[in-house]
Amino acid sequence: MDQVHSTTEQHVKGKHLTYDERMIIQIRHKEGCSPNRIAAEIGCAPNTVR
Repeated sequence: MDQVHSTTEQHVKGKHLTYDERMIIQIRHKEGCSPNRIAAEIGCAPNTVR
C-alpha cells in the first residue's frame, strides 16, 4: 500500500478535515481499507471516517 500523503501534525478534535485528509479517506475507501485503518493513518476517530 503506497502512502499518498503523510500528515505531519495530528488531527485536533473539533477541527474540520483538510482537503488532503478527505482525499486520503476517499482513496483508501476505494482500495478497500477499513475505517479503523484509515483513521489511524490520518489521526482521527473511526467515526469521522465512517
